[in-house]
Amino acid sequence: MDGTASLQLAIRKRVDEQARPLFAVLDFDGTCIVNDIAEATLAYICRNQLLRRADLLASRTQDCARMYHREVFRRYYALLHRGDIQSASLLCARIFAGFSAIEAETIVAAAIAAEGSILGMEELYGIRIARGLAVRPALRRLIDFLHDNKVQVWIVSASAEIAVRTAMKYFGLSAKLIALRNKLEGGVISTDLDAPYSIREGKVDCIRTFIDAYHRPVLAIGDSVHDVPMLEYAHISAVVDCNEKLIKEARRRDWFILRC
Repeated sequence: MDGTASLQLAIRKRVDEQARPLFAVLDFDGTCIVNDIAEATLAYICRNQLLRRADLLASRTQDCARMYHREVFRRYYALLHRGDIQSASLLCARIFAGFSAIEAETIVAAAIAAEGSILGMEELYGIRIARGLAVRPALRRLIDFLHDNKVQVWIVSASAEIAVRTAMKYFGLSAKLIALRNKLEGGVISTDLDAPYSIREGKVDCIRTFIDAYHRPVLAIGDSVHDVPMLEYAHISAVVDCNEKLIKEARRRDWFILRC
């Protein structure tokens, strides 16, 4: 089903019929915003050779020289190409290791500023990547609509919590957040992350663990096939029209399709 208006009608009907609690879960990268805050930060850190831990790759340990940054960057995209979204997401979250939380937030803010809002493509270390970050206006309006209808909004992201939280603040998006959580050791971010991981089926585990163990979301919205477990779990499912494979699945299941 196409259209934000039809989706809003379905949400309002569900709100009228369903007892509290009422909550919605939205993916962040590619869904609430165009492109990916984790990938933008990865590019910024690797381009500027800012990594502080030389043990991010299991293959070997080396100093944080230019070739190491190139290898970390290329490894992430190799994992994505293989479809190993969990390993790729965890590697991308670990790039903050060695920084304090405040330093990491500063780096994310600098990455957002460096990206700008003009969308396009560029090449880094021989790989074509997206450039630019921007909020999807339809999703901003939908978040406001959910708030107005007393539906609690949660972002459930496979990116690092510190990156998504900084981006939400920068773009003025009001919601609660579940994302990959870096552990701290002595006030410094480590390479370890807390489970459960908010990746694929882990998004549902996180919803049950951190939001509500007994009730399903009123609404779930995603942009990737990796969001399907979360979409299946919600009463109402919607997808952003930017992934052909997911759109075919949405049409098959009669999920809402947001043209934005």
